Amino acid sequence: MPRLHDLLEYAFTCDDARVPADAIEFLLTLIGRKDCPVEAPQADEKRLVLNGTDEALCVYNRIKRESNQTKISILRDLIRELTMMHIATTALLLFFSIGTLGTSVASGALQSRGLASCPSAVVVNSTTINVNGNEIKSTTFECPDDNLSARDDESSLVARFPVIIPNTLSHVAKRNAAECKTAAPECQCGQPTTCACTNPTPNAPTGLDCTILIDSLQIIPQLQGSTFVVQPRTFQLLQFESCAIEFSNLANGIRNQPLEYCWDEMSALMGLSNQDCLEDNVSSGASCTPNDGLWNLQLFRVSS
Repeated sequence: MPRLHDLLEYAFTCDDARVPADAIEFLLTLIGRKDCPVEAPQADEKRLVLNGTDEALCVYNRIKRESNQTKISILRDLIRELTMMHIATTALLLFFSIGTLGTSVASGALQSRGLASCPSAVVVNSTTINVNGNEIKSTTFECPDDNLSARDDESSLVARFPVIIPNTLSHVAKRNAAECKTAAPECQCGQPTTCACTNPTPNAPTGLDCTILIDSLQIIPQLQGSTFVVQPRTFQLLQFESCAIEFSNLANGIRNQPLEYCWDEMSALMGLSNQDCLEDNVSSGASCTPNDGLWNLQLFRVSS
């Protein structure tokens, strides 16, 4: 019978990819805090217990009767739960090479909402946009498990660490709404939005990386049009060096629909967030959510 260490490795090694040992050890410390009912151990199962806790037995009992593919799915669900428990305060995802989560995600270590909510995300499109000599990488991910969702603690973060959005931005919002090619609610330009300073990673992006990335959002409309569309169950990641911006479509379930958003509004919100949160050394990232909760916009660090 496998130890939890082996079970966790198995969850990530279906494609013969390896997980760093420190990632597994870190997960073990988190699982020790997780409330998980444990069946009474049989004599031959006692050796599953690690360090005086029952976490290995707990996981084993959850998956021992399932097929191999279901075992992988359950273990990934467990790791996703742990990730969501600590997304605002830990660097859990920094331990992982995202490429081990499937054939799809080959980028560096990320602490994004999309990949945290949906570690099985697959890359459906990836391009490089040259803006004033700077290469901006644009990647679109699809979540086959339909797990993209809003954070439960979003309102509390806004209350404690708000980004001040001036009234003058309302003029931009009204202009942007007129730029949409679709009607509301698919058109999200001009939607009232609140932003908060967050700490998705221990360190903020380096140097002027975010400034360059945010400035590029003013040029991209000249190349690709004033708006962009993010399909259901997908999120779009823009990256320059150590800085990334992610737009996640959270309109799942009944309101499963594409969302259209404006580049210059994204630029304005991310610019304010960068100034209030990163440049003022308040936090390592920022997160913006509209009043209707249909999407999330995030500014954070990636490994470059």
